[in-house]
Amino acid sequence: VEYEVEQALGLKSREDILAMGIPRFNAACRAIVLKYASEWRRVVRRLARWVDMDNGYRTMDVGYMESVWWVFKTLYDKGLVYRGFKVMPFSTGCA
Repeated sequence: VEYEVEQALGLKSREDILAMGIPRFNAACRAIVLKYASEWRRVVRRLARWVDMDNGYRTMDVGYMESVWWVFKTLYDKGLVYRGFKVMPFSTGCA
């Protein structure tokens, strides 16, 4: 999401994002998520998968984020979290 917004707006660095303003950048990211929500609904229907699209979640929703942190803490408390190195997608402009 962030990468697509950076490309669409011509943002090349963290400074570009800060100059734009974090609230505006976040709003642009949310707009992209909402734009693709309707497309995702069509794709899922064509794949003949059952998904509750009316009560779905988005990773930007607070309830979803809180549940992810809860799971992470539970795994951490059980000693199942370790430090490693793996390529993960993220916003290069904010890194």
